[in-house]
Amino acid sequence: MRVNRRGAAEKMLGHELDAKWRLVRVLGTGGTATVYEAVHRNGRHAAVKLLDACAARDLAEAERQAMTESQIANAIDHPGIVQVHDDGVTSAGVPYLVMELLDGATLESMRFLAGGRLRLQECLPVLEALLETVAAVHDAGIVHRDIKPENVFVTRDGEVKLLDFGLAIGPTWMRESPWFGTPGYLAPEQARGEWAKVDAQSDLWAVAATAFTALEGRLVHRGRTSRELVAAAAAYAVDLDDAELPEDVLSVLRRGLAFHRWKRWPDAHAMLVALRTAAEHGMHYRSGIMRAIRPLPSGDSATRFFHVTASEETRQTHRRPSEPTLVRTLAGVTERDTCPVFSLRPPASRSAG
Repeated sequence: MRVNRRGAAEKMLGHELDAKWRLVRVLGTGGTATVYEAVHRNGRHAAVKLLDACAARDLAEAERQAMTESQIANAIDHPGIVQVHDDGVTSAGVPYLVMELLDGATLESMRFLAGGRLRLQECLPVLEALLETVAAVHDAGIVHRDIKPENVFVTRDGEVKLLDFGLAIGPTWMRESPWFGTPGYLAPEQARGEWAKVDAQSDLWAVAATAFTALEGRLVHRGRTSRELVAAAAAYAVDLDDAELPEDVLSVLRRGLAFHRWKRWPDAHAMLVALRTAAEHGMHYRSGIMRAIRPLPSGDSATRFFHVTASEETRQTHRRPSEPTLVRTLAGVTERDTCPVFSLRPPASRSAG
């Protein structure tokens, strides 16, 4: 199915949108959209996210998703939000967004390339920048609802971007949906389907789960399938007693992962201050984000966006896959496809045992 979707996406190459943007390369396909590298008639390059009306259930849903992402980009003036330069509708009535073209990797890619988990001095600057962005998002009255390592992007310039606001809710729009989020990063209220209770505290739970996975190399709950992960999140509190992290950092994550919302950090600002204090107290900090992304392989625009992942079974156990997989990533749209171009395996000295 993925091959067929990519084949259909490639048929769009060469097309022009509004006589301005020419689609030149498929960067990735996902559940509800395809992302292309596009060239403006003035020569400027950008990313075009073309919504899939069928995958989004209908054209109205695709339009709503595009409008949501565009509204968020305009509502939040923060460098951690992917810029939306333009939007429009194709001649077939399909909405699209023109977004900034990023160069770097997701937090999940960085974790894999580091052998399964990141060092504290590599990861903490990314987490701090992520919390700064989440604080700005929440201050604007917006809840992301799908924070995870795949949606945290680090550019080669050291900027951290929070991707994919397609599931977000805000003060002027809501999403009527029986399901949202990603197993492994669902707060208990999300896993139980208590949609009215999903709020900023739910995002903070996901931030803490993201941090734990990046640092420990595994999910906060254990499960062989998505169903088991959702059931565990809905019923059980997170147990971090066997984590191999300093206690000052663990205390921040424990509170963020509290089963009851009222026991979590009151907001992203408070969690950020606590993380900074823990990091500085433990002297784990300030070696810089660029050190963390230095191992990333360089490449042309065809491989600018990538995310190394594994099979479904490997993702559940967080063991390294036997063969690396290339996933080009932009604004939360990913495509898993075996990569024959170059190996993304880390040096032998950094690989997991």
